[in-house]
Amino acid sequence: MVVLLIKKFLAIALALALLGCVSQPASPTATPVATVSAQPTELPLEEATKAMIAEMVKSGGDVPTATVSADQGFSGEVSRTGSFKSLGYMTSGSATLQTKDGTSFVVFGEDFSTPNGPDIVVYLTKNSGDTTRDDIKAGLVLEKLKSTSGKQVYSIPAGTDVSQYNSVSLHCRAFNVPWSYASLK
Repeated sequence: MVVLLIKKFLAIALALALLGCVSQPASPTATPVATVSAQPTELPLEEATKAMIAEMVKSGGDVPTATVSADQGFSGEVSRTGSFKSLGYMTSGSATLQTKDGTSFVVFGEDFSTPNGPDIVVYLTKNSGDTTRDDIKAGLVLEKLKSTSGKQVYSIPAGTDVSQYNSVSLHCRAFNVPWSYASLK
């Protein structure tokens, strides 16, 4: 657990360093994130990412959330599976599409782990490569991320043609920043 927390802290520190949010003293004329006039969803991706990271640092950074005990016993028929790839946030683990009693589900494996962020939401998206804002806009919202680690189950709305979707994507909805994705095969 300690190693996981250190990895997540290092991921945030690396992201901050790469985006120039660390080791640069604030200039007295710099515009604080809180006073940026545009909404985060309207900001260019780089600015939105900086604002998101600043909010994460301000709110205490990477606090892990508890595993979802209600989802631990779930088991369905697996149709497709994939592994999460990071889009700047050290997300890892598996995601599967499963069917049980005629209902489709996205299931994150026991090995799933991601840093905590503001308003992270689970989507089904049509992309096979890196998730973009346009992929999210065209995607299907499932629900807010339940936990930063472990097995968790998300139901897919009835009538959804899951064959049209190629990835499970995580997205920071509050700042409109793609977080991670798992390409399904």
